[in-house]
Amino acid sequence: MYFMGPNTFSEPWHLPHTPPEQIKELVHEGAFNTFVDEVNNVAIYQWWEGAIHNMLCILAYHFTWSWLQWRRKIKLQQLHEFVRCEYDHACLRSCRSRALYDHACLRSCRSRALYEIAATPDLMLAYVDFFLGGDEKKSDLPPRLHQRFPISLLFGGDGSYMTSFYLHNALLSPAIPPTTWYRLVAGLSGQLCLVPRGCLRSTFRPVLRWLETFADPTLRVYGLHVDLMLVVIASMGCW
Repeated sequence: MYFMGPNTFSEPWHLPHTPPEQIKELVHEGAFNTFVDEVNNVAIYQWWEGAIHNMLCILAYHFTWSWLQWRRKIKLQQLHEFVRCEYDHACLRSCRSRALYDHACLRSCRSRALYEIAATPDLMLAYVDFFLGGDEKKSDLPPRLHQRFPISLLFGGDGSYMTSFYLHNALLSPAIPPTTWYRLVAGLSGQLCLVPRGCLRSTFRPVLRWLETFADPTLRVYGLHVDLMLVVIASMGCW
C-alpha cells in the first residue's frame, strides 16, 4: 500500500483511510482508520524543520537538499519505530497475529512485524508491506505472478534536477530473468532522467518510443507488455 505525497515539509507522506481491496478482509476498518491517523501524525514534519529549510533556501541554497534528505531519513526511522515497537496491530482481524505480535514485543521490539514500512532510496516514495501468515493466509491468492497482472509499478522521484523520475528496482522474478530486468530498469531510468516535471506529455514521447523499440520486443518473449500511465493519486503528489 503506497503512501501519498512526495515527503516534503509542505506535503508529507500520508496514507488513505480506505483500505485497499487486497486487505479489506484482513483488517477492522475502524481500527485501520485509527492506524492511518497515527501513522499520518508521525509522518508530519515539525514547523521548525520547514522553517530551517526556508532559511537555507535564502542563505545557503546548496545545503537545502542535504537538510531535506537528513530529515526524510529521520522521518522514515520514526515510522519504522512506530510500526515495529509502538503500534499494537489492533486493526488486524486475526487474534493469532495480534498474540504473535505481543509475544514478539516481549522478546524484542526489533522482531519482524506483520507489516512494515519501506521506501525507495531517494526517500520520496514509501509503501507498507503486509505479511500474511497463519489464519490470515488467503486461499484465493494467485500462485503465479502472471495471474496477478496487470501490476502497477510507480516511478520514484519528482522530475526535478536533484531527483529525476526512475523505476524502483522491484524484481519481477520469476516472470523475467534478473539480468533482463536489471537492463530494462537501467535503460528506462536513463530515459526518465530526461523527463522534467511540468511538461510530461511532450517529454514522455521519447520514452514511449524507447519502450516500443527496445523494451516491448524483449518482454514479449515472456508474455509481458509495458504501458505508461499518469495516475493522480491525490491533491498532494502524482506519478
